[in-house]
Amino acid sequence: MRAALTMNDLDISSEEVRITLGPHGPVPVPEPFGHVLREHATNRGPRNITADQSSPWIFTGNRPGQHIHPTYLMNQLAGNGIHLLGTRLAAMRAGRRTAP
Repeated sequence: MRAALTMNDLDISSEEVRITLGPHGPVPVPEPFGHVLREHATNRGPRNITADQSSPWIFTGNRPGQHIHPTYLMNQLAGNGIHLLGTRLAAMRAGRRTAP
């Protein structure tokens, strides 16, 4: 789980949301998650304090200047019905298809 994503890793300037997760450049984010990321980027963090808005992190932590803890993010995703094992396996399959 990569919780240390910065706003520079997210491209919301066009209609299609793109995110950079590795050295191969930005990849499109499928809907409806693209819409969720766009909304989150414009109003980051449940605390919505000035420190969250100026933070470089997409997923801000409890302390200013820190990103969210990966375990907390994982638990939030699982609690919202996102099957983490299934998404991890799908990502591995997709990576295997594109690998030389």
